[in-house]
Amino acid sequence: MKLLLDENLSPLTVEFLKNALGLEVRRISVTTEGRRLEDPEISKLAQQEDRFILTFDLEFGEHFFSCRFTPPGVVVLRLRDQRPEKVNRILARFFDRYDAPASWKGKLFVLTEGRTRVRRQS
Repeated sequence: MKLLLDENLSPLTVEFLKNALGLEVRRISVTTEGRRLEDPEISKLAQQEDRFILTFDLEFGEHFFSCRFTPPGVVVLRLRDQRPEKVNRILARFFDRYDAPASWKGKLFVLTEGRTRVRRQS
């Protein structure tokens, strides 16, 4: 599984996903890119590298369904508590349940504390 994490996710979550879950993760940030990337640039990068976007930004889901952005898929976290330890627990549960990335293509996953919603791109 290849993920592109938006800069709004903690570097601690990057380490958790890599080390504890064994995922291939790249985090977008001003430090790594030299400047802040706009959402369409992040989507294009995700498409070029065949990575799913992981973010807190709800706009990625909206753009995904309007077909303005075309990454392989998007995972949006809608959590009140965005501390890395809480985020990491939710992601661990999610990746345990949805462990077949081939079936993720063209889908938006919205994760909350209590459930996961899955929508297919039209």
